Amino acid sequence: MKKDLGYGYNHMLFRYQKGYAEMNYFQDDLQRIWQIIKKHLQKDPNYLKKIKKKYEANFRRHLPIFSALEETNLRKVSDKKLLYFLKRSMAAQTDSVGIGHVVESIGQYAEGDLKLVLRKNYGASKVNQYFIDLSVPSKLSFVAQEENSLYKIARLPKAKQLLALKKHWQEYFWLQNTYRGPVDSSIGDFARRLKEATYTSNNSLLAKKRLIKKINLNSEAKKLVEIIDLTTIWQDERKVFGLTAVAYTGFVYKELIHRLKINPEALLYFSIVDLKKIKDVKQIKKLEPELKLRAKGSWYLWERGQEWLALGRDYERLVKLLESEVDNLSHGQINGSIANAGTAIGRVMICKNISQIHKVKQGDILVSSMTRPEFMPAIKKAAAIVTDEGGITCHAAIVARELGIPAVIGTKVATKILKDGMMVEVRANHGLVKILES
Repeated sequence: MKKDLGYGYNHMLFRYQKGYAEMNYFQDDLQRIWQIIKKHLQKDPNYLKKIKKKYEANFRRHLPIFSALEETNLRKVSDKKLLYFLKRSMAAQTDSVGIGHVVESIGQYAEGDLKLVLRKNYGASKVNQYFIDLSVPSKLSFVAQEENSLYKIARLPKAKQLLALKKHWQEYFWLQNTYRGPVDSSIGDFARRLKEATYTSNNSLLAKKRLIKKINLNSEAKKLVEIIDLTTIWQDERKVFGLTAVAYTGFVYKELIHRLKINPEALLYFSIVDLKKIKDVKQIKKLEPELKLRAKGSWYLWERGQEWLALGRDYERLVKLLESEVDNLSHGQINGSIANAGTAIGRVMICKNISQIHKVKQGDILVSSMTRPEFMPAIKKAAAIVTDEGGITCHAAIVARELGIPAVIGTKVATKILKDGMMVEVRANHGLVKILES
């Protein structure tokens, strides 16, 4: 990011444990980057559009390696060639975020700035509803687009469905992947969803346009609405790029698992820093004991180009320190930001990774650190969504608006305070989650 833009984050903190992952930004970094972006926008109103194009170009330069991986029988390549494919596919994963790291800063602070402008011009009582309506993106999420496509295929004559499904699978074969790793998919996986596929319209966008005209939205607010719109679409696109890159890295990982006889779970904790140190793929096998330790629990602190790793007892000490801080918080209610209005009462089901989404039943309150595309089966059953992280441009906010589900995001502590089975009331209009029964 810094190489392309001249600025970037000074710190990042990552946590991994048994398939669960957290990525934490530091508040001073987020605020500093938003101020830098605002200065650029004052000089050039198209600044964000330009760096988004740069981001897209950075990722698309990896398309030839994706094509090569599709056409190559990796069983027949040398170790040297396999290492080449590993480096190129992991570079694609890095660039699938890359410049797109600016999204977190914009999503958080543009939201706050827009609310201030709305409060100043239209009064405090109108802020929440106006904000929700104005933050509707001009483009449906890739999740909604894919399901709309599937919905249309379901209405084709049977004779045409198979060919249409094949094209659909070729376009969305990466859809079931997670940020944790690739998931094999087949045409059959999509065929099984045909009957349940629903169609999502973009009626909210029409309501947004009518509201802008009705209240005669001023130029300052319009600029912020445009920034939020671009950023929301960018964040969704970033997920597509990320999940696609995971798919192609997965091709290489399959061959590494076969060739090295390495634990598949451990290999998921192999990092870019590790990759820079090895000169032969066989060296990855020597890392297996440490990779298994990382899988049990690990913290990574990235600071100004340097990386520190905490495992074992050091990892546990940091976890206890954070838990002790949470214990000092109020357990009666939790506050966050409004992603979509509405009220719901239900029992809590905490989902930190894809292995837990089966717990969510119809009418439950889905609580997660953040939702991801692979959570969609659970989201569709949920009466409401509550997350630790995220701003108005995050996945939870996007899908909550598309599905009409109440959502409170950015609570910071929901997964730490709430427990499975608790009865809660989600008052999304007020950004509030109230514990009714523990």
